[in-house]
Amino acid sequence: MAATVTVEPAGRSRWDQPVRITVRGLAPGQPVTLRASLRDEKGELFRAHARYCAEGAGELDLTRAPALGGSFSGLEPMGLFWALEPEKPFLRLVKRDVQTPFAVELEVLDGHDPEPQRLLCRTVHERDFLPPGVRREPVRAGRVRATLFVPPGCGPFPGIIDIFGVGGGLWEYRASLLAGHGFATLAVAYSDFEDLPTGYNDVHLDYFEEALCYMLQHPQVKGPGVGLLGFSLGADICLSMASFLKNITATVSINGSVFTGNRSIHYKQSSIPPLGCDLRRLKYCNLWWFETTYAPRKSCSSSQSFPEGMNLLCGGLFDEVATVETWPRVGFNPFIGVFHKWEEEREKKPLKQEDEINEIWKRRKKPVHAALCFAIWRGIKDH
Repeated sequence: MAATVTVEPAGRSRWDQPVRITVRGLAPGQPVTLRASLRDEKGELFRAHARYCAEGAGELDLTRAPALGGSFSGLEPMGLFWALEPEKPFLRLVKRDVQTPFAVELEVLDGHDPEPQRLLCRTVHERDFLPPGVRREPVRAGRVRATLFVPPGCGPFPGIIDIFGVGGGLWEYRASLLAGHGFATLAVAYSDFEDLPTGYNDVHLDYFEEALCYMLQHPQVKGPGVGLLGFSLGADICLSMASFLKNITATVSINGSVFTGNRSIHYKQSSIPPLGCDLRRLKYCNLWWFETTYAPRKSCSSSQSFPEGMNLLCGGLFDEVATVETWPRVGFNPFIGVFHKWEEEREKKPLKQEDEINEIWKRRKKPVHAALCFAIWRGIKDH
């Protein structure tokens, strides 16, 4: 019997939906290598692979069978998805157009690395970001540049404002997925998009207050308040909004600095200067990486009150500014990206710069980081 690989649910699934991968028609105990790959909208290749051995009946079920090595090891049913790595170092897998899916190719090859043998079977599974019935509505209201995702049904729905970090643009993939879980979610751009300014040197809360008012007045948004979700600089913006603006019921800060480090905050006629940081405590590890105790020159309490309402702050274990939820030394993006500092000690032997970059990049993902992504994403959408 020829080998076959199946993915359940068949055909297509949400990006944040677990799937079950099964291979049938193998010989008992047969060593095989499973390989996943996809190309993003720019054509860049991302790949992951893992080694397995078939069970006694010649079947391989990734919910029961541990990986023996490769991009990950152990029982990781979704490992071939979260372990996808770029062919070129430092590229990040992001979804630029949520209206189209990622096509993930799954291949089963005979044998183990480094030289797996012939191709036994393959399939293509689509992972999408726009759940059925979710409405995508571009928003150009006053100065606000955003996209609103409304869940299917009559509503009104709990509202969320979603803000990303440094780099600007309008990123919709997290908002579209949240809408599939019953939240009316507004993905907000604040720089480097259409007529918005290039770069972002200061936090202007009046702009984000406009976005907040848009949500509070929308007939599909359940009041009296909305939640905020921010990553990196977006997390700092969310905490500033929750500190100064009304009708914020909850805030999730992911990898925010918890205080205004090098950006001023402006709101109406008031301005708060940046706290700054002590550059004397900057420590360079090598040409490409540095770490520092990000110590403000002044007390955070002197410039910004802590936001009211429910707050979830997710940061690194060694965050000396504020630790509300402590996790392994990791940065986190619930969609896909897991970034952290090079935890292992550097090899004693010197490395060429290109080799060093590749070595750091290969070490960046750990199963605990993927588990963290799933746990926080589940907490965000369930609470």
